[in-house]
Amino acid sequence: MQNKIIILYDNSLKENINPRFINNSNRNFIYSNLINRTSVYHPNLIEGWGFSCLILFKGKTILFDCGWSGSILLNNMICLNTEFNKIDYIIISHQHWDHIGGLSTIIDLNHQAEIFLPSQFSKNLTNELKKYLKDVHKFDSKNGPHEILENLFITGGLKGEKDDEIIYEQSIGICSGYNQLIISGCLHPSFLSIYQILRKQMDPNILMGGLHGFNNPEILIKSGIKNLYIGHCTEFINTFLNQKELKTEKIYIGFELLI
Repeated sequence: MQNKIIILYDNSLKENINPRFINNSNRNFIYSNLINRTSVYHPNLIEGWGFSCLILFKGKTILFDCGWSGSILLNNMICLNTEFNKIDYIIISHQHWDHIGGLSTIIDLNHQAEIFLPSQFSKNLTNELKKYLKDVHKFDSKNGPHEILENLFITGGLKGEKDDEIIYEQSIGICSGYNQLIISGCLHPSFLSIYQILRKQMDPNILMGGLHGFNNPEILIKSGIKNLYIGHCTEFINTFLNQKELKTEKIYIGFELLI
């Protein structure tokens, strides 16, 4: 099985994105990486607010977040030839509607998956999940990162904020040879808090996912991030595109990163 990440759910389809946001070569880019990217097109893909990606790694199939609509998620998985009944692990970044809305649909179709939640996740919902899934795991960030699969880590729940609301969110770290990725649902906690935990086990050079309200490319550059693949709630994509030290692309449904 080829190690790769497939975007299943985002608010963008490739045909609706400004071409300069896709495969942006950054003419002054000073770094050459070893990562390959491609995309799969299907006329019936549906965009929607939220985020979900499928990670194929070390022979396991991992679903990270579920978007807001189970029917949209399921439609896109079918269009992209991904099999919901082969999901081994489900990782939820945080408890917002646009990241867990499709969860019940997946659970109805797959009772054999294990799920990994921030420790601050709803107790009532956790108890419901225990009725239908193989196992339920909850982690905080105190002893993070937590290695749930060889070279695949989660931070556990980290404290963040959105509009004065306290949010606990976890991110993923993947070490695949030279390519060392952070995948974020929304980046509600600070980038540095996520980086400092994952840095204990890896040297991140790639950041993927939603960057809600984040507008500080200098922190990424100083931390060694070279490649940026951003979508969902990211507000300041132009800020990142204008940095010669970062290779930045907008992700979309069907986007694939071969790692």
